[in-house]
Amino acid sequence: MSIVLDHVSKWFGSHAALDEVSLEVSDGELFVLLGGSGSGKSTALRIIAGLTRPDDGRILLQGTRVDDLPPQKRGVGFVFQNYSLFRHMTVGKNIEFGMRVHRVDERERIRRREELLNLIGLDGMSDILPEHLSGGQQQRVAVARALAYRPSVLLMDEPFGALDALTRAQIRQSMREIQQKLKVTTILVTHDQEEAFDLADRIGILDRGHLVEVGPPHALYRRPKTEYVATFLGAANLLMGDVREGQVQIGDAVLTLPPEAPQVKGSMEVKVLIRPEDLEISSREGRIEGKTLGLGRIREKFHAGPILRLKVGMPSLEGVPILRPEPTYGQAEPTLISHALPESGEVASLETGSEVLLLVRNLHVIPHEGISILVCIDGSDLSRRCLDFGAVVASQMHGRMVVLGVAEKPNEETRAREGLSLATQLFSEQFPNLKTRFRTGNAADRILQELDREEYGMILLGYRGRHGPARSIGSTAERITMLSRVPVLILPEARPSLRRILICMATGASSRSDVIFAGRVAERVGAAATLLHVSGGDEAEAGAEPADSGGVRYHLRELITERLVRGVRTLKLMGVNAQMKVRHGLPPEEIVEEALSGDYDLIAMGAPDPPRWRGTGRQSIIDFVLEKARQPVLIVPAASPSEG
Repeated sequence: MSIVLDHVSKWFGSHAALDEVSLEVSDGELFVLLGGSGSGKSTALRIIAGLTRPDDGRILLQGTRVDDLPPQKRGVGFVFQNYSLFRHMTVGKNIEFGMRVHRVDERERIRRREELLNLIGLDGMSDILPEHLSGGQQQRVAVARALAYRPSVLLMDEPFGALDALTRAQIRQSMREIQQKLKVTTILVTHDQEEAFDLADRIGILDRGHLVEVGPPHALYRRPKTEYVATFLGAANLLMGDVREGQVQIGDAVLTLPPEAPQVKGSMEVKVLIRPEDLEISSREGRIEGKTLGLGRIREKFHAGPILRLKVGMPSLEGVPILRPEPTYGQAEPTLISHALPESGEVASLETGSEVLLLVRNLHVIPHEGISILVCIDGSDLSRRCLDFGAVVASQMHGRMVVLGVAEKPNEETRAREGLSLATQLFSEQFPNLKTRFRTGNAADRILQELDREEYGMILLGYRGRHGPARSIGSTAERITMLSRVPVLILPEARPSLRRILICMATGASSRSDVIFAGRVAERVGAAATLLHVSGGDEAEAGAEPADSGGVRYHLRELITERLVRGVRTLKLMGVNAQMKVRHGLPPEEIVEEALSGDYDLIAMGAPDPPRWRGTGRQSIIDFVLEKARQPVLIVPAASPSEG
């Protein structure tokens, strides 16, 4: 192997840029690291080059461990996004620079320089300054300079990002030809999926410091192992279904499983991936056994270059959990996406509103592991309560439970470890994949670090923790609600089950993410939901007094009602038994009154808006509800991941 990363980790403060990443790149392979901003791509490249030191793990190049070697002794060529050419040097001198540093003979330098100029298509341009070159030409010179000293490994960090689309495509083709001719082992970092698919022998997908999947481009696109890769690589229809006897059932539709799908006894819940190009638009007479998903109606139709994109409403799939495309707030019916060539078949003649039949050319199933819930304990008396309710939520949502014990002080370590032992004793049989983890230090810091290390759908925390009534919500819970990117469930008292959920839209802000995530929870556990709006101030007056059909109060009431109707419609689209309710008065008091009178098992609310200083706005409402209602409160951040 040319390049080996063995459990490499790099931390910047409490943030894990890379977390135990292991990777092998073969001789002559062009390997692409693909991921979004902040995924750790560039950090990995800099560690291989020796520009950044890892905190843990080993790096081997051509079988030699190079952890302690400086960059110039690793035999690595590096191409930066901004080219980094020496402006005062000609093209030829730029290319020769590395060879001069290594005291290569002049005749050999010239021979190698001319060979590379020919290879990159810039013959005769040795004496030109970089400022007279186009961006694409400068990038070719940067590649030639990196290759001049015959490195064993070539590393390229977003090398085409500054170029226009046409030039990028041309340079990609040239780069692939150069790499194949020289057979130099190459790692290229990019966030551009088209670039990755054009160039790569294999692709590695990075997400928040984790290497999620590695494989050939086609395999990752057609047969991903995880939901993240399925939805990260290209557009996707991702639906929940059940595998039974060689078939997969999605609502009332029964589809034939592909040969590579898992064969199971009985039934198994799965996520069904149907790429838009595999969803064929057909006439109503075109039903095919094992291929027909159902009837739909074209809602939108538009051209995107050579592709015709269609959004198709599917009332026959109402109640089926659809993970992608995510439902929009107020959406009236399930919607799927289909891609076709504009000239293909009858698609060209279909217009918006046309009734069509959807046929599935190909599908892929991913085993459904359920939501992963992080239950946080500190060994206090609240720990047993958190463990019990965490088990209730994980069990009803068919999910997994990870228990994190944190000791902030040395004398708390024993109790925290006892709490983890208790979790194993109580729940290891119910949750065979139960994980327990122990950490020391500031509880909020350790919880946030754990969120960086693994994908969680929800965090469960005890109310007030060890600090008692001196702080209304507890310093740990307060900080987690401010910084967590996933929903946080704060527990004053446990409930035996989740049967009724109160979703609060009391603050007047758009609560779309609250409704959608809480709806996912309700759908998974089979709970009924009530969507609540509390009118306060002028709104309360509008509810108490007659309203002119043309007045401000009338329009305000109409707006509130319309927002609630759209929310209930969204919940029913997910298969949730939902109703709406309006109360008049002060939001904190009315939420508590409704929570107590309705005996809800869970209250869902939006996270405090930044800046989230104590005693302001929604944070005060959360504090009041936790104190008075004594019911679990689910706090949903503005952009929450959807639960599967």
